[in-house]
Amino acid sequence: MNIQEMNPFKAVLMQKLALLLFINSKNKQELEQSKKIIMSCENYSKEQIIELIEIQEYNYGFTN
Repeated sequence: MNIQEMNPFKAVLMQKLALLLFINSKNKQELEQSKKIIMSCENYSKEQIIELIEIQEYNYGFTN
């Protein structure tokens, strides 16, 4: 995955999702799962990534 060649909006969304997953990981196993999610995002649409971000924000108490 080369983030420099990706759509800039999609890249920013993936970075936000990665940060949320990193902050909310409690152990190495959760970090490994987060890595798999981020790597799979390369094939997701922007809307699908936004949905994942919203799920993470909801699960961990973040609000708009």
